[in-house]
Amino acid sequence: MGYEIQINNQFQDSYASGSIYMVQAASGGFQNNDDWNTFNIEVRQDCIRVSLNGHLLAEYEALIDRPKKGPIGLQLHDAKSIAMFRNVRILEVSPPRGPACPSSDLWL
Repeated sequence: MGYEIQINNQFQDSYASGSIYMVQAASGGFQNNDDWNTFNIEVRQDCIRVSLNGHLLAEYEALIDRPKKGPIGLQLHDAKSIAMFRNVRILEVSPPRGPACPSSDLWL
């Protein structure tokens, strides 16, 4: 099992949009409801970083027992959920130098 990045603005859940689901909860309040939002999800070396609309919401050192390579999926929470995606891009980049999860903007 890999990782899930939460996209949610209606279902009551303790994991707000931008959370690494069941791993690290993100603080809420950065999602534009019923409008386009911009996610930036980065995985480099052993670090996962999630930004929503320019705000870093989650940064987590990957768990040893979970794969960092594999398929990427886009899903809905349930049959009543509505989500649209545009400008989905996947880039292969070189890893940053230094600690796995740098606390600065070395990646930006």
